Amino acid sequence: MPHHMNPISLFRKSINVQLLTLSALSIAFTGGLIGLLSFRLAKNVIEERLIKKDLPVLVKLKAVKIENELEKALQISKIFSNDPELMEWFQTNEIKPELEKSTKQKMTQIVNLMGYTRIFASNLSTKSYYYFEKNNSHEKEIQIDKKKIEESSEEDKWFFRFWNSKKDYEININKANENTYAYINTLIKKDKKKIGVAGVGVKLTDFVDEFFAIDQYEGKTWLVEKESMKIQISNDFSEIGNPASSVIGEGISLQMSELNHEPQIFISQNTVGKLTFFAFQSLSLNNTVIVYAVPYENIMRALSIMRTVTFISTVFTILIAFFIFLFYSKKITRPIIGLTNIAERISNGELNLRYTTKTKNEIGRLTASFNSMTENLAEKNRILLEYSQNLQEKVYEQTYELARQKRELEIRNKSMQKELEMGQKVQGIFLLPFNNKSNWYEVYATSFPSKELGGDFFRVYETKQDELWLFIGDVSGKGVGSSLIMTAAVSLLDQMQGITSSLENLAMDFNSQFFHLVGMSKGSSAGFFITAGCGLLKKEGSQFFLYTVNAGHEPPMLLRNKEFSFLPSGGKAFGIWADTQYKLFKTELRQGDIILYLTDGIFEQRNEAGEFFEFANVQKSIQRYKSESMEIICHKLLEDLDQFSTNVNQEDDRTVIALKIL
Repeated sequence: MPHHMNPISLFRKSINVQLLTLSALSIAFTGGLIGLLSFRLAKNVIEERLIKKDLPVLVKLKAVKIENELEKALQISKIFSNDPELMEWFQTNEIKPELEKSTKQKMTQIVNLMGYTRIFASNLSTKSYYYFEKNNSHEKEIQIDKKKIEESSEEDKWFFRFWNSKKDYEININKANENTYAYINTLIKKDKKKIGVAGVGVKLTDFVDEFFAIDQYEGKTWLVEKESMKIQISNDFSEIGNPASSVIGEGISLQMSELNHEPQIFISQNTVGKLTFFAFQSLSLNNTVIVYAVPYENIMRALSIMRTVTFISTVFTILIAFFIFLFYSKKITRPIIGLTNIAERISNGELNLRYTTKTKNEIGRLTASFNSMTENLAEKNRILLEYSQNLQEKVYEQTYELARQKRELEIRNKSMQKELEMGQKVQGIFLLPFNNKSNWYEVYATSFPSKELGGDFFRVYETKQDELWLFIGDVSGKGVGSSLIMTAAVSLLDQMQGITSSLENLAMDFNSQFFHLVGMSKGSSAGFFITAGCGLLKKEGSQFFLYTVNAGHEPPMLLRNKEFSFLPSGGKAFGIWADTQYKLFKTELRQGDIILYLTDGIFEQRNEAGEFFEFANVQKSIQRYKSESMEIICHKLLEDLDQFSTNVNQEDDRTVIALKIL
């Protein structure tokens, strides 16, 4: 190939080739990017909808269907076992024919109305077992059979096992002749005395075809016994009785053994290595689990087709765009090439050259500007020469001035940095963590500012052996101003501590002094204010009381046993009005109670998705570590908050006080 036909040289020298190449690449890139992003977005949306909505609802509906069937059978069994005539007949050792006739009629009516495969009643004293089995039914009449139960008989061991289990009822699901049955056993009791056992049998296989039918996702469903991890119901009878791991995998089987009563969704490989959605739902009436599996590729089949169509469309778009760009690029580049040649000659000193064109668009305006530029070029060169002679002196002057300003800024910056460091040290003295444990309470408090200086603060005063004063506050705004106000507020609190034993009076006095110091008044612009929570813990004899005053702050939380509640709240923030009245609330505490004071920097922290941490997450964290010390509880709460807001900056100061009654 001749040198002038080299593709690389041709691309470098020809704007036509560059435009065509770049247009093709941009269209290909755009089409591919849109296709990829559309595929990923649709994939994520489908996965999220399946995991959070469709699959949990679907598997829960399946569980409800079985539970309704079992619940109905359990209620019928309980009603039958509590029948007065049945109890009297068994208590008289079955010697009254009229009671026997009435009881058998009721058994027959239950079978006829409910369509159960078995109904039975057994007497412990006589070892008599009355039953109806569907296989023994006649066309026109249902026969109630009788036999004796024996503890040595393998067939009758269930009776004695249930009798000694101390249960009032049980639900057993068993396989027999490629069918699955649910047997509901209930005790016959009168005045807490056991008389016998009665119950019904339900053939679950009768609705397997409808319940386990393949749906729009082409998924499969199984009923698995949780303790033995064996399959009890499947529309493939060869799987009944086999381990669940043979169809859903060993790893998923282990996760299934730890389920609660809420639907759980997992994405994992099945036994043949295919990625699969697995949905689980525990049944509340017995120890079984609904398992629903959907192959991942079935869900994503439509997306794969969309990706292929996007690729083909992109290829056709590139071909069409290529010919369009080829036509218009020649019209665009022709005057550009002419201007380029003129420019090369002008660069050699031919300043009298001009280029003419009839084009009225941007190229025409470019040509006119180019010609005007050529006319003024000589004049510009002359001016440039004169300017260059004075340039060095001007540059020197400007450089000197910039150096002087830079030095002044450095001096100011160092001074401000020293002041900021001093402020951090002073504030750090006020906010050292507080940790103490007495013979009747344990308390811990700590604070972490969001910036170098913060507006949150806390104070804990141990004035007497049986008293503990708690304060937590949040100054409006952030930065140096809020930090200075915080320092003033803490100093004011320290001065006022011990002056009065009344918490509400202390709050009113603090508000009045703080208002006149930095607050706001009628007709003036807004100043600083403080939202605060105040508490006084007292031990009065063998009782514990917490007196609280709230000044526009979040109410303290109380954890008692496993339940959370908020203490009474109300009241305006400190510094808004000079003569604000504050209401005192009294709460009796018990041993083991945990009181938690927080600032809004904890529950209003956002994560990457923009979601707030909120009180629910605070409660979960405290529940998780409630048996630990107050120091560990506080630090674990802050660790959970950091994990929740990973890759997100701390938005506000974080302060927490934790108190426990021992």
